Amino acid sequence: MKKILIIDDDTNVRDLVGGVLEKEGYKVLLVKESRECFDVIVKNKPDLILLDLIMPGLDGFMVLEELKKRQIAVGIPIVVLTALSGDFNAQKVLDLGAEEFWVKSDYDLGQIVDKIKAKLADKK
Repeated sequence: MKKILIIDDDTNVRDLVGGVLEKEGYKVLLVKESRECFDVIVKNKPDLILLDLIMPGLDGFMVLEELKKRQIAVGIPIVVLTALSGDFNAQKVLDLGAEEFWVKSDYDLGQIVDKIKAKLADKK
């Protein structure tokens, strides 16, 4: 069973996306406090990380910087799913090690889940 870590302070995003992914047969790990994600990654070795950018404490940019520094997510695809748009933000997260940058308002829930499933299918 593939594991997906969702790092987002928004309960609705965690519950909606996580709930659908669980129904699709994935094990979903939910983290609302970004500082907690590092231990969760080390202990659970997720197959994919879904990361928000706008969070209290460590924002998504800082999380990506820390993951790059600590080298604990090497080989794990990181997809940024955020309300922030803009080419600058997209390029910055890609430079920090994320594989993809998705703006929440560009996709409905079904499309997000389909994109995640396709991303995991590519990672065999």
